[in-house]
Amino acid sequence: MRNSSFDTARFFACFFIVAVHVGYYNDYSQQFGEIFRALSRWALPFFFLISGYFIGVKSVDNYSKRINKLIWIFIVASVIFIPYAILKKMENGPVSFVKIAASLFSVDSLVYGNYFHLWFLPSLITGMLLTRLVIDNFKISTGLTVSLLMILLTWAADVLAFFRHGEEFFYYFRFLLSFPLVYIGWYVAKIKPLFSLSLALALLIFGFAMIATEMSLLRYFTEYNGMERQFPLFSAFVAIVLLMCCANVTLRRNLLSDLGEKYSLGIYLFHPLFLPIAKMALNKIQFYNSCIHLVSTFLLTILFVVALDKLAPRFNNYINGSSIQ
Repeated sequence: MRNSSFDTARFFACFFIVAVHVGYYNDYSQQFGEIFRALSRWALPFFFLISGYFIGVKSVDNYSKRINKLIWIFIVASVIFIPYAILKKMENGPVSFVKIAASLFSVDSLVYGNYFHLWFLPSLITGMLLTRLVIDNFKISTGLTVSLLMILLTWAADVLAFFRHGEEFFYYFRFLLSFPLVYIGWYVAKIKPLFSLSLALALLIFGFAMIATEMSLLRYFTEYNGMERQFPLFSAFVAIVLLMCCANVTLRRNLLSDLGEKYSLGIYLFHPLFLPIAKMALNKIQFYNSCIHLVSTFLLTILFVVALDKLAPRFNNYINGSSIQ
């Protein structure tokens, strides 16, 4: 029987990824925007972790198929987002065809994707390959030590980027962050840690409190804007605790788990299309609010991916890689 706790967590992770991409919540206080965005940063690490977890509970054959599927999804998504990438380039005026082509087929676009959110897919592919390499050739203690070190280095690089130093350096670490998280997810599946729900809740509260404390201290002692912080240290901690919680708590199938199981990938891939649509609609009725923008974008994306699945199932399977053998 499928444990729907993982799928329910996927659903909420999608919501908080959209929460980060909505913007800076400028209609609220700066402190609210900084802390709310930071508290939402557990979501992306969770997807890396859960990918590693299911590597640990499934066969090597499934592992290879999953990598092939991710490569296919990345290629298809990159093609779908070509028109939007071109429109983005032309926001500030006409751009020559040569410059557009050079941008679309640059090394960065081919490696990280041609739209801001697609980097997750090649990063996950890289993380899975490195995880397999470490599993096959090194002791678990070595893998865990390297993983924890990389998490700390990514956090340090994020802090340096906060102080306007080495921003490009951080993005390299962010791309490679998939490896330690996928590896830790695999390790959690292997050891199957047991703990009570009350302990998990206490650890989650502690983790979120530490994220808020980190952001508040940086705001108190510096004059820098923390809106762009992408990896507060305890965001990984929260994601790991939540993964362990899912492994220990079995939920029955429900509406949210169905949406998480079937449509979490689609929500991630297509939500950027609905961010400007929802914002434009709210501005049109002169009722813009960042939180309403978040909820409306999320709901519109869900309606779109569900409709795509129901009305064009073959095309939907083509997009999400279900046709890959």
